[in-house]
Amino acid sequence: MKYLFVISLVFGIVSCSSNAELKKPINFIEKDKMIVLICDVQILESHYYNRFQRENVYANALDSATFFIFEKHGVTKESFEENLYYYALQPDTLFSIYESALDTINNEINLQIKQ
Repeated sequence: MKYLFVISLVFGIVSCSSNAELKKPINFIEKDKMIVLICDVQILESHYYNRFQRENVYANALDSATFFIFEKHGVTKESFEENLYYYALQPDTLFSIYESALDTINNEINLQIKQ
């Protein structure tokens, strides 16, 4: 939920600025990899939220756990955030990334339900 809030905040700030410069980050993350990263982070965040319900209880554990997700995919938290900002400058692209991430998560849930 924390990352979703950050994403919403970035999206809101960017949509208010009309002269934002569109410059790819140095460690650019392709759209397909960004979708996978967002899926993993959202699933992890959802797990912690469902288990503890209060962000102040699980915030440190979530930060530690996301470190391993980023490491698994060969990116840093800073790189992820820079790329998230870059994609936020392109609202249609960010929307399609989140739409794809949601579809992926829903498909995984449906597969688990069928088993």
